Amino acid sequence: MSGNAFLGTIIPVGFLIIAIIISIHQHNCQLRGKTPFIGISASLVIIIGVPCFIWFSKASPQFVHELVWAFQKDDPKVVDAIVVETANCLDSEAKWIHGSRSQKYYDELKYWNKPSYVINSLVRQVIVPERRLHILFLTVKLGIPGSEEKLADVLMQYGDKKMAEDYLNSGSTKLSDAGKLWAKKNGYIINAGTGSHRVYWGQY
Repeated sequence: MSGNAFLGTIIPVGFLIIAIIISIHQHNCQLRGKTPFIGISASLVIIIGVPCFIWFSKASPQFVHELVWAFQKDDPKVVDAIVVETANCLDSEAKWIHGSRSQKYYDELKYWNKPSYVINSLVRQVIVPERRLHILFLTVKLGIPGSEEKLADVLMQYGDKKMAEDYLNSGSTKLSDAGKLWAKKNGYIINAGTGSHRVYWGQY
């Protein structure tokens, strides 16, 4: 949550609450003929609060958006949507094609508060044939700890030579071993350093 977004909501609301409390307190004191304990005028608080509200109001929608987004992060459909959108930012050679938007989505997934949600989503998406290549690219680039074992299983079930090459040259020891095992089982000889170098483990 950004600082401006937080302040954009908290400061105006805070001043409003203070003004209401002061108004109620002074009203009660007047009815009882007592001197208000709080000597600050409610109108003064409002005068100070209004400029603050105007100043930070532009940030308030961002705060609301970020707050709602925080509550949606446990929804598998939301995770899947972000994973697919991020994968769509990669071309067939694993190069990013949407600049700052790509970086934003990538960082969101890489530092997700519950990495297992992202890993499970990547596995769900990588078995879809038309998405497999780009999801694989994304998974390796993210380099989330604990995802290698599940990726190795995906290779054994759905893999091909090019996928094995990507694993072999990804920079991950576990994926490289999976690539070698797949090649051995399928009668291929794949040498690291001569094949695909489109993706590297944990690198944007």
